[in-house]
Amino acid sequence: MGETSSTKTGTFEPVGPVPEHQRKGLARVLMAEGLKRLQKLGAVMVYVSSYGKAAHATYESVGNHLELWEKSF
Repeated sequence: MGETSSTKTGTFEPVGPVPEHQRKGLARVLMAEGLKRLQKLGAVMVYVSSYGKAAHATYESVGNHLELWEKSF
């Protein structure tokens, strides 16, 4: 989780539990807590780095808006 700056933005790198603990809501809890902490630091926007449909669904379920940008090589 990144700190906010003068741009009032934060960043999340991929967040998630190991496979044997997936589908228990742990990623949602981690994301929600991280977003709360970023908001307390002054963030008004958060960038999330992820891959895969399951990760996108998790992040979208926590945030207000998910905008997907993808670059294929």
